[in-house]
Amino acid sequence: MSELDEGQIDSWRRVFAVLLRSPRGNLTLAVLNDAPRPFELSVEAKNLTGDGRLYRYSVSEADKDRADLKIDSHPGAQLSPAHPNFRDSLTARSLTIYSTYRLDHQDDGITTDGSRRSP
Repeated sequence: MSELDEGQIDSWRRVFAVLLRSPRGNLTLAVLNDAPRPFELSVEAKNLTGDGRLYRYSVSEADKDRADLKIDSHPGAQLSPAHPNFRDSLTARSLTIYSTYRLDHQDDGITTDGSRRSP
C-alpha cells in the first residue's frame, strides 16, 4: 500500500505514487511529479522482512523526445527493517522509479519475476 501526505500545490495533488510488490518480493515504487517545481520525497517502507537495495531510474521533461536518451540504474537507497526510510528530490515534471530490479539501458528487461534480481 502506498500513501501520500504531501505533494500538493494550491490544494491540487501534483505528486502521485504507486508501490508494487512482485510474487517473489521485488519492490517497485513509481513516483510522478507533474508540478512545475521540484518536491522533496520522504519514503517510509513499513513491514520490511529483509534487506534490499533500491535502484533509481528517472526521466524529466528535459528528456522528452530525446532519441539518444539512455536510462541506467543508479543506487537509490539501502533499506532494511532497522533503516526503512529514505529521502530524495523529485525534479519538476518527472517520473522516478525505485526498484529492487537492476536494469541498465542495454538490458532486455523483465519478462518473468526473478529473471533479473538485484545482486
